[in-house]
Order: sequence, then C-alpha cells, then structure tokens
Amino acid sequence: MIRATAVGVFGGVCVVLAGCERKMAANSEIVYTAPIAIRDDRSIEEGVQMQLHMTRALIQLHKIQNPDTPYDADTRLDTFWDALVQGSYIKVIPTNPMQNNSSKVAAKPAHGIGWVWAESIPGNARSLSLLAVDVNGHLFDPNRDGIPN
Repeated sequence: MIRATAVGVFGGVCVVLAGCERKMAANSEIVYTAPIAIRDDRSIEEGVQMQLHMTRALIQLHKIQNPDTPYDADTRLDTFWDALVQGSYIKVIPTNPMQNNSSKVAAKPAHGIGWVWAESIPGNARSLSLLAVDVNGHLFDPNRDGIPN
C-alpha cells in the first residue's frame, strides 16, 4: 500500500485524493481507500470533509451523465444511495464516523443520521448539497462560520 496524495480522473471528473491509500485489487483495478486509523476529532472531521468532497463530485457526475434522473429537491432519501451504487459511481455507501458510522440520509440533521440532503444556505435552491451531521446532531460546520459545508 502507498499512502499518497493523488489526482485521478473518474468518468471525466478530476478528483484529488489526499491521504488515501492506493491498492491494486485482484482484477488489476486501482482502489483508493481512506485511512483506516482515525485517531482524534480533527482527523475525523478531515475524513468526513474528504468523503463529502468525493461524494459530491460523484453526485455531480451522476447528474451530468443521467439528466433524466438527477439528484435534486425531489430525490427520495430512503433510496438516496441506490442510483450511485447501481450506476457503479460508488462501491461502498459512505458512513459518517461522527454519527456512529451512520449512512442514513435525511432532510434535517439529528442523532443517528449520517448525512443531510438539503440547502446549505436556507432559501437558496442552488445550494442543495449533501451535508454531514456532527457529533451533536447538527449540520457539520468545519469552518465554524455558520454555513455548513
């Protein structure tokens, strides 16, 4: 395994993978995984930020490649991950270590919910995005500026 910062192109989208491990799978496919050992709260937050970055990029790629079934305000939350998994955009559903590794998606943050599909700026439909839930059951705001990202 190699621990590195890598830039990859996945389906035409350039993605930066910082601090990931690169492995060669049995089928000669290169697989990037997040570091397994998370030691402190800051590392957990950085890992969640990386997951959000990657997952948001894959949602955007899905929107571009599947304009008839985009991720939008009408996306069903109980089957949120299905299109990404079935379309091979992701192999493993992301979990949020700040919420006991929950992969649940909801419209509002709460304990036990890993992710929120909502506007990061209320009233701004263009800010619709996947957001994380922090350890307190609120929207994750790593910059502590009042705008979850």
